[in-house]
Amino acid sequence: MHRTARVFISALAIPAIVCGCRISHVAPTPAVRPQAANASAATLGVSQVRQVLADAVTSFPADPSAQLELALFDLKTNTVDVAEREMIACWKHFPNYGRAPYHLGMLYLTHGRDQDALRCLQAAAEASRDDTQVQWSAGLACFQLGDQKRAIVYLNRAIAIDPRAPEPYLLLARCYDHHGTASVSIANLNLFLERAGNPGPGYYLLGRVYSRQADRVHAEQWLQRAVQVEPNNAEYWVALGRVYFELFNATQAQDGIRCYEKALAIDPNNWAAHQYLGHAMLDRQQYEAAIPHLRAALQNGPEPGPRYYDLSQALLKAGHEDEGRKALATYQGYRDFQDGVTRLNRAIVAAPNDRSRRYALVRFCVDHHQLTAAQSVLDEIARQKGGDAQLQRLQDEVKAARANAASPSSPSLLPPGTSPEGPIGPESPAIGGAGIGSGPSGSDGFIIERGSHNGR
Repeated sequence: MHRTARVFISALAIPAIVCGCRISHVAPTPAVRPQAANASAATLGVSQVRQVLADAVTSFPADPSAQLELALFDLKTNTVDVAEREMIACWKHFPNYGRAPYHLGMLYLTHGRDQDALRCLQAAAEASRDDTQVQWSAGLACFQLGDQKRAIVYLNRAIAIDPRAPEPYLLLARCYDHHGTASVSIANLNLFLERAGNPGPGYYLLGRVYSRQADRVHAEQWLQRAVQVEPNNAEYWVALGRVYFELFNATQAQDGIRCYEKALAIDPNNWAAHQYLGHAMLDRQQYEAAIPHLRAALQNGPEPGPRYYDLSQALLKAGHEDEGRKALATYQGYRDFQDGVTRLNRAIVAAPNDRSRRYALVRFCVDHHQLTAAQSVLDEIARQKGGDAQLQRLQDEVKAARANAASPSSPSLLPPGTSPEGPIGPESPAIGGAGIGSGPSGSDGFIIERGSHNGR
């Protein structure tokens, strides 16, 4: 960055911290006395700070870091759409400046736009081949999209750059967390634990690896360590509860229930804790007690469709016949929808270049009032095949239907922002096998935290 540009930005350090903006590349400069800079900075408001940054961009149009600072400031002050446009413009004007696509990719990653994130982070990884964090982030984007082989390539690059960084080993452990490669996962977790300041995630994943192998002794041991170092982590308590409830059979079921209750005391909206506690109440024939937990799991969980069955059983057995039948009918609609999606995806696999088969999948989603799923399929078609008149007509139809709002009698059966399973949508990393490899709805509850996007 030009020395004069730093004169503009050095005065921003204090107000940026006050308003929650972490500005990178800020360095003191002999051109401004620190006391004077701090005094003037303390009097600036958010709008004034932004104006100073905008002036720096105008004064030094050839400096990409000045443009990026402005975008990061806008990101931290919650003008995300503006920040996105500024990052895109910075990347377009300075295609070899890896920081712009890196921050743009991380922005997309934190907002669930994994495919867009991957495009940006791959470009950043090529432009910043000596940056461990960038390589790790590209690996994370690949992992989120189910491309674990490519994720491993980026993660090994990150380790080659800085073998002391703990994060790549943890994500490598997730990539190898399958039957046949569990030992590789464990080896990477041990390397993570040797380097990590916070061992909790490593203990947690070790517990999950052993639970999938039905090794209840080691699973309990590592998950107990996890909750000891992070006692306020609800996900860790849920995982420990599942070990007690599912691997120790009835002998420690009460311990499992206590773990679920502990998780809900920490996070009352934790859908997994509600789901497994609801199942525990069902097993104990405490149907009325199960209902509120199963409702909460359905409301807050990532895929409501399968959970209607559990709720219907609790309602029917508690004597709420009308509600129970409605929930059961919704579950049957989910099953019919999934069967249709499977059939249509098989047709797409048989003729991948036939756009009409992809459009048939969109039409099927619309007919079943699954408009988010329909839009996801359309977006994927546009990315893979480009646009045409039929695509535009369907886009307009789905947009109009979403504007009119879905009928209350046709609840969403899929997670928000996802497309139906199959070759169209991004594949989620599969977790299965012995022990507690998958939950009642196919989710094991283990999620890589997206976290908040901080400028670096």
